[in-house]
Amino acid sequence: MSVTNPYISTSAVYGPVNSRRLGRSLGINFFVNKVCNYNCIYCYLGKTLKGVGEYIPAHLIIDEFKTYMEEHGNVKIDYITFCGNGEPTVHPEFSYVVREIIQIKDIYRKGIPTALFSNATTLHINEVFETIKLIDRKFFKFDIVNPDLFNLINKPDKEIDFKKVIDNLKLASSSGVKYTLDAAIITYLLPVYTKNNSKLIDEWLNIVFDINPPEVNLYTIVYHPDIFEEDKLKRKLKESKEDIQKIANYIKDQLEKGGIPCKIYI
Repeated sequence: MSVTNPYISTSAVYGPVNSRRLGRSLGINFFVNKVCNYNCIYCYLGKTLKGVGEYIPAHLIIDEFKTYMEEHGNVKIDYITFCGNGEPTVHPEFSYVVREIIQIKDIYRKGIPTALFSNATTLHINEVFETIKLIDRKFFKFDIVNPDLFNLINKPDKEIDFKKVIDNLKLASSSGVKYTLDAAIITYLLPVYTKNNSKLIDEWLNIVFDINPPEVNLYTIVYHPDIFEEDKLKRKLKESKEDIQKIANYIKDQLEKGGIPCKIYI
């Protein structure tokens, strides 16, 4: 069974694509269709459908990357990014793939840094934690303020605990791992946030100060899983831009007063 979605990668290596934060990013994808331990209602990849996604075997990912490096030596690449169709770190051979990709990259294009987009749910696993240290830039998603909203919006697998995710992020902070806490501004998309902006944002800020990340990125959702809703989403962004900017500026101001650098991508 296949999933029709314009953002689902059909190969292990894709791009380079233009990224707001990373420039020209060459993606490393670990899955056929989407595999994730979250099912976020705003995910541009669409719903996480159990039994549909499959792991791409490690040797195929590595071989495809090596072939790309051999054949595209002149292509401009700013980052090689572990991302793709879901949560990269749940792949059973995540650590092996990352280490092999870095070795191959250093043979062909040594100067190019690596990046990872993850939801931080697996950082308590020692092999994963040690592997992410090898990656130059880490972006760990965290944009929800309590267990009820976590279950409503991120819709995690039942074994994933809200507090455990926070503990994982605190582990990274206390261990000196340099990473970016990645927070989607979703106030303009969800009624529960529209009605309770100030309270929920301050609750989120309190948690972030407790986590104490090295830095924070705030960004808006600009892609929608249903391509026919793209125009509607763009209109919503345009209509809400002033409010979004105010929210982002407030969060940035509070974070930086507390000593946490913050960047805004709207």
